[in-house]
Amino acid sequence: MKNIFYIIPLLFLFINCSKNSFEENPVEKVWKDPNKEMEKLKEELLNQENGWEFKLEDGLTKAIFFGHINFDSDTDISFLTDYSKNYYKKNKGKIIFSIKNNKPTFHFPKTTRFAQLLEHSRNLDSLYILNRIDNDTIFFDGHQIGTKFKLFKSTNERKQALMSNNIEKNRKDLIKTFEMKKYFFYLRKGEHTFDIKLDTFRKEFIINHGTNTDFKLFISKYYFDHDGIVLNKTFNVNGVEIKKLKPKNIQADFAEFEDGITITNESKPKIYDLSITKDFHGHIVGFGWGSYAGFGTRDKRDIANIRAMPELNVHAIFPTLIIQEDAERLHGMIVFINRAGGFMLGAELQLTNYTEDGRVVFTKYVIEDDPKNPLLMASKAILTPILYNKEGFYIIRNGAGVDLVDARDALTWGNYVPVMRKQD
Repeated sequence: MKNIFYIIPLLFLFINCSKNSFEENPVEKVWKDPNKEMEKLKEELLNQENGWEFKLEDGLTKAIFFGHINFDSDTDISFLTDYSKNYYKKNKGKIIFSIKNNKPTFHFPKTTRFAQLLEHSRNLDSLYILNRIDNDTIFFDGHQIGTKFKLFKSTNERKQALMSNNIEKNRKDLIKTFEMKKYFFYLRKGEHTFDIKLDTFRKEFIINHGTNTDFKLFISKYYFDHDGIVLNKTFNVNGVEIKKLKPKNIQADFAEFEDGITITNESKPKIYDLSITKDFHGHIVGFGWGSYAGFGTRDKRDIANIRAMPELNVHAIFPTLIIQEDAERLHGMIVFINRAGGFMLGAELQLTNYTEDGRVVFTKYVIEDDPKNPLLMASKAILTPILYNKEGFYIIRNGAGVDLVDARDALTWGNYVPVMRKQD
């Protein structure tokens, strides 16, 4: 116990003797002053004569939206973006800078144009927090969804091109290219040719490469800038590099771009994924594929007018569906399914076969009772010669589903997604 009483006075003596040394050496701040950071940020934004180009990365789908923004004052902006046609030309807007959690931030007041864009997208943040300033680029992070907002200095030439509505021109050129009538497109650069596909819903540019047995997909988000269509990721395979498509000459069946790139419309794929037949056939009884619109063309989605029947849910194809235990042959079923989940009159049993090059071919086996519904009969009259054509269909992956492409000329195709038949 004595040792304890000896130690305590010595400890107090040490504290008393050291008190002045703490007062004379205050702790140095290691964090940045947010007010000074805000001043620096505003000065940087306002003093850029040609404004800023920006890229907004959707926090959920990772889609990229490109644009140009001028900070006219610390409360007023003018901007344009490739988000939609409503924003291709310059819009006026408001901005509010503030400090939150010791970080410079900004947001766009509700009902203003930029705020309307963010709200409409549903996948873009409304509040942005300064991450860092790196040379001529400023990085911001969205506060909830994870949107990335990157600003980089523009030039007078690029700014003028954007103000001249080049975003709309580039978009029209791309859409015109992919409005060609056949399903397949080849991109050629030098001696190399690739299958390509444009997914405007997901805003993705897809390039097939590899071989039929080692099939590979390159997928990149794309956006439109002052002079072309930009892939957010660079395609670089076998010495072929593709980052941007700059339109030169767009015709009804041929498109030419700078750097020796051409796109043509074709009736069959250049490279085909042979493994798709196993996935299409399925591994369990009752597995099939359903479509809300059946088959269509580039100009018309639902050529058999399936959606004109209010009681109809989907048009379904079951590659293998044995109903009778003693079935003489392994067969499938092609049928219309109503909204209650039941089969409608007019179902057909078909044989499903696959060619060596991976096409699926349907052969009519048994026809059920003729439907009494005149709309359904009219639909079957249109679909029957398509479904049972002798060349069959190419099976092309499309998200979670497949596109069945008429192998005769690739002018007709249907999008089908997985469905399951209820077992009794």
